[in-house]
Amino acid sequence: MIRDVRCIQQVDVVLDRVLNLPDVMCEHPIPLRVRECNTQLCPANWASGFWSECSVTCGHGVELRPVVCQRVTTDGEPVDVDEYHCPPGEKPEAERPCNVTACPEVQIKEKHMKFFQINKLDKVRLVVGTDAAILPGTSVIIKCPVTGMNRKKVEWLKDERPIRQGHRVTVSTRGNLRIRRSRPDKDTGTYTCIAEHKRASLQIAFSDLYAIIQETLQREKYLLGFLADEAKNGNLSTTIDPFDKQKRPLQLVVGNWSTCSTTCGTGVQKRKISCEIITNNYFEVFQLKTCKHAGIKIPAAVEKCSASPCTRWVMKDWSPCLEHKCVKEGFSYKTRTVACATESSSKLVSEKLCDPTSRPLSKKECRNPSCRPLWNTSHWSE
Repeated sequence: MIRDVRCIQQVDVVLDRVLNLPDVMCEHPIPLRVRECNTQLCPANWASGFWSECSVTCGHGVELRPVVCQRVTTDGEPVDVDEYHCPPGEKPEAERPCNVTACPEVQIKEKHMKFFQINKLDKVRLVVGTDAAILPGTSVIIKCPVTGMNRKKVEWLKDERPIRQGHRVTVSTRGNLRIRRSRPDKDTGTYTCIAEHKRASLQIAFSDLYAIIQETLQREKYLLGFLADEAKNGNLSTTIDPFDKQKRPLQLVVGNWSTCSTTCGTGVQKRKISCEIITNNYFEVFQLKTCKHAGIKIPAAVEKCSASPCTRWVMKDWSPCLEHKCVKEGFSYKTRTVACATESSSKLVSEKLCDPTSRPLSKKECRNPSCRPLWNTSHWSE
């Protein structure tokens, strides 16, 4: 509490004129100008600050703010006190959920194809999803095309173990795996990139001379500039080569028909058809739908084939042991009918259509007590 205390001298009673004097000129002690009041402590109250920014830039996050229990001092300054001084039921929230925008779903765009190196190349660029066969000494760049997250956070495994980076094997700032001067003893295996809960793999093997010769012979006419019969009829299109982003022709490689799946009756025969980009240094095999989407007509890979009808031996029951067909003492024989028939309709056909080596017996010995030796006499001579 504050009041005005002055030392005055009245100089004119009528006019109520006074003169203000220094305190020392009045009697002491000087009356109090200030004294305390309401000496009990003020009740504590909750105080909160400003909300922070959302903890994430997308998806479900939280906002935070400071919440404290404070009491105002006699000087009018707030000070923090223990929370039990404030009513617990009135405590403001210190945390609240926030969701700015939905996070984009993490995706890895794989390239399901086969890459086969035929001749020496300094460097090859591959994408996860590829099955690659390369030559020793070739440097490799493996891309993991990720959307929905920072590529720097992509992790790489080799055969399900974290890759140890060094001078020869590194991961770029764009998340690409680089292998310099590849070696069969070090670099053969499965490489997997991980982006949050998504993962995709690539297989690296090293081709030998025998495999190169085999693959080259199968594609000899394409390497020489000739196209398959289907392509000669205008069945040709182009696409962007994943290797060097150049526009190259797509070609259907059509193999020969296999033998019929059955030796009799109706079966199927198959042939291998692949959609490829073929160059002198490498070839790439894509899914057939790549050629189909490019407008190339895909020929049949399976067709029916038929051979002679499937047959089997059929036979009737054995006859009784014949009485007068003795073959030796105590034995004669019995017979049954054996014929060749189709499996489907049991129609009798020529025995030439059944396997002679598996023909059942049509005659076999049987015990006959009536078969015993007797004297046989002729007529007397003259």
